[in-house]
Amino acid sequence: MTKSSSLGRYLGAHFSSFKPTKADYNSLLQKNISRINLWHANFLSKAGRTVLIQSNLEALPAFVCSSFLLLQKTCLNLDSIHRNFFWKQSPTSTHTPLISWNKICQPKSMGGLGLHKTRPLNQAFLAKLGWKILQNDQSLWVSLIRKKYLTNTTFFEYNPKPKDSSIWKHILNQREILHKGIRWKIENGKSINFWLDNWVIQDNLLNHLNLNISNVNTNLLVSDFILPNHDWDRTKLAGTVPPTLALKIQGLPIPTTSLDDTPVWGATSSGEFSVKSATWLAHGLAPNPQKWDHIWI
Repeated sequence: MTKSSSLGRYLGAHFSSFKPTKADYNSLLQKNISRINLWHANFLSKAGRTVLIQSNLEALPAFVCSSFLLLQKTCLNLDSIHRNFFWKQSPTSTHTPLISWNKICQPKSMGGLGLHKTRPLNQAFLAKLGWKILQNDQSLWVSLIRKKYLTNTTFFEYNPKPKDSSIWKHILNQREILHKGIRWKIENGKSINFWLDNWVIQDNLLNHLNLNISNVNTNLLVSDFILPNHDWDRTKLAGTVPPTLALKIQGLPIPTTSLDDTPVWGATSSGEFSVKSATWLAHGLAPNPQKWDHIWI
């Protein structure tokens, strides 16, 4: 019996002790192609095809995308199927795209149609699992992950090991997306890196001030700038950041409690994680900056 034939399946995802291969995901491609053949694209407008891609084709691999990191070739094949369906009147017709697929796969606010490439969507689903771990979700799998990997370290500080499970490695690989989307709510300031975390604006201060990482103390925490009376150390701030930024920081209230700092999702107005916003971050795009500039107090 081959590995592929011995796989168990649940909602289209394979479960086994080895890493899925390209052959394991061929059914995703076939499902997309079969669905398109039923729709008869020549009778659909561009708007109609856009809706079908968003509501059906992008949703077909959702469960698998939230369980495994698809092979790059599989992602490119799925994107090709979606692109051809959008532009061609029929599978056999030829048509020169008038606009690049990269442009179409941008937010509507940036002139695109809001479609998503498969790889960024896949990364966003995996980032959602990382977000659940950060939020200390009460799910059984989160408890097991935290007990196995995070007993003596944190999610962002964990160093991957060769024997770690593949799904855990894939989740860790999305930490950059989470770093970009997270906005820290200040409590005691002991969990927030002064230079590298997003806590004043939706960007870290190192990037915002265009500083070289070798020229700053990356071990500084926000708590290092908080006095025992729960006020900002204005003298220390003035000697560390420009005056306008120091004033902005001083405007952030500091709770009198000693609770742990909490991460919120800065890419949504509610502070709750969304796959859609994480997908744009994986695309290398960001929503309207004004929508990101929340003060979570």
